[in-house]
Amino acid sequence: MAPRSVFTPGLFATKSAIVTGGGTGIGHAITSELLHLGCRVLICSRSEAKLAAALALHPKAAAAGHLVSHACNLRKEDSVGECVAAAVEKFGRIDILVNNGGGQFISPAEVRPTPSQRPVPWMACSRRAHSRSLESLDVYCPAQP
Repeated sequence: MAPRSVFTPGLFATKSAIVTGGGTGIGHAITSELLHLGCRVLICSRSEAKLAAALALHPKAAAAGHLVSHACNLRKEDSVGECVAAAVEKFGRIDILVNNGGGQFISPAEVRPTPSQRPVPWMACSRRAHSRSLESLDVYCPAQP
């Protein structure tokens, strides 16, 4: 039996979100709750198979365009920018960002990631390309140099 939400269905009917890692695990649970609340959601993952499986679990939302997917590698700034652009193109704006995607990869503790191996700060990337559509997310943006 699926858990029941404590929130009123449709509470986020005017909102749109990006959920990184939204196809599996905690990200999928968050996606399901956002859909229940009426939010339009773009899920992203490196795995297109996981994205397709997640869309198949919500056929009504997917058919209505309330749930869309985009393949994205969080370690590549261009990929993150394309994901943000896809969400803005589809929904017109982004109100919610759930940064749930894993960027952890097994490596020896003494090895430090180079800057090109670190996950891209979402808002630093998206602010450059879409500053007007993301004004409501400024509170989440890291300080810009």
